[in-house]
Amino acid sequence: MVEGDRIRVYLNGTLINDYTDTDPNRMNLPSHVGLQTHGDGDDVFFRNVQIRNLEEPLPEPVEPTVSVRSKPGALRIGQKGTVTVTVQADGADPTGEVILRSGGTVLGTESLAGGRATFAVGPFRSAGARTLTASYAGDDEVAAGQATYRLRVHRPVLRLKGNRADADRSRKRAAVRVTCRPAGIRCQGTVQLRDGRKVLGTGRVSVAGGRTATVRVALTPKARKVLRQQARDRVTLVVRLAGGGTTKTGVVLTR
Repeated sequence: MVEGDRIRVYLNGTLINDYTDTDPNRMNLPSHVGLQTHGDGDDVFFRNVQIRNLEEPLPEPVEPTVSVRSKPGALRIGQKGTVTVTVQADGADPTGEVILRSGGTVLGTESLAGGRATFAVGPFRSAGARTLTASYAGDDEVAAGQATYRLRVHRPVLRLKGNRADADRSRKRAAVRVTCRPAGIRCQGTVQLRDGRKVLGTGRVSVAGGRTATVRVALTPKARKVLRQQARDRVTLVVRLAGGGTTKTGVVLTR
């Protein structure tokens, strides 16, 4: 910026040089603008260099559209995710920083790249909706803007369909029908069939929220012995889910 004999240089909006010339032989018309001086063989690159008459008013900044989305769309307790903030403006390419907050807590500050800023969020230790606010600071061409987003954090629940664990003919595996709730997350963890302190079977569960599936439990020699002696046995199904804690439910192990 040149005003009379005063020269100010800004880099990305920050004043980095403020010089007032006192030599009467300088700053006289006609004059020139020198961006950089280099020797032979140097490669010089310039980006977005503009010269403006200060007497001309600046154009009004373009209003942006700020949008927020998360992946996955909902989280379970203890799960991490990502939030992407997109800033768009007609006739301009928004640049600058975006701040993401949850209530009064700053979750992060990121610079736009291609109109997007991505944040890591979580893990959260309790269930409930988090209101996230994405604030865009604006730049020379694009005005500031913001958007809010409700990120839901759930405690997964695995419910039995019926109360049976049906062994196959070889009595090496048993099938348990389960449903995961709520929709939008995944129930992941381990299952055990127990008779008191005796472990009769183990397995893993991974069911999408809102879906019903069959969980296969590998039976132990103790379980196979019990089923050879009797057609059914009342046992306990122990489920340990990531973000959902441990639940115990009585079921009937049958052959």
